[in-house]
Amino acid sequence: MRTIGIALALLAAAGCKSSGSSKASAPVAETSASIQDISGSVTKTKNGVDTAVTALTALSSSTNDASLKSNFDVYETALSDLKSSAQTVRDHFTQMRLRKDAYLSRSLELSKDVKSAELKAVAEKRRTALTEAFMSLGGRAKDAAKAFVPVLASLEDCQRFMEADFTMMSAAALKGELEEIRKNQKEMDAAADALVAELGELQAKITAAVAEKK
Repeated sequence: MRTIGIALALLAAAGCKSSGSSKASAPVAETSASIQDISGSVTKTKNGVDTAVTALTALSSSTNDASLKSNFDVYETALSDLKSSAQTVRDHFTQMRLRKDAYLSRSLELSKDVKSAELKAVAEKRRTALTEAFMSLGGRAKDAAKAFVPVLASLEDCQRFMEADFTMMSAAALKGELEEIRKNQKEMDAAADALVAELGELQAKITAAVAEKK
């Protein structure tokens, strides 16, 4: 019994040690995961625009009533999926902001108990750098959202236009709007790519995968 008791005590001690490191690393891991989620959902939304534009192109080139109906169904599905992806991006950004605030607040609170002035300075410098990086990301996200809005608005407009007059003539009339959508899509793609790149840089800073410049 004495041997079993000692073994259980050792296991309990090991568990406490492990949970301590897990608790300390959790804010970094959670914030990093949120950034990765955003990156994935932004890419999915960008690809979703491609899918919707391709479907709209097919719809505008429908050759008979049967293809008109089937192409419109494909377009509706693509547009619905796109809007769902865009909402996921917004949800992931909300989650990231909450985790970021919790992470930085926790860092500030715990740093108050650090006695070393040098270590306090290092912690403060890192918090400042991360805060600035998050602010920069916010600006990049606004640019991407601003570029996405007219693309989605035009795609939705095409859907409403077809629902108002579901004919081959209406479908053919979409070609002019498609040109404008493709032009706006190029701007949106560039903004989305820039956002994803900055997300990758921020994630590296969060996890300290890259050394910060002195």
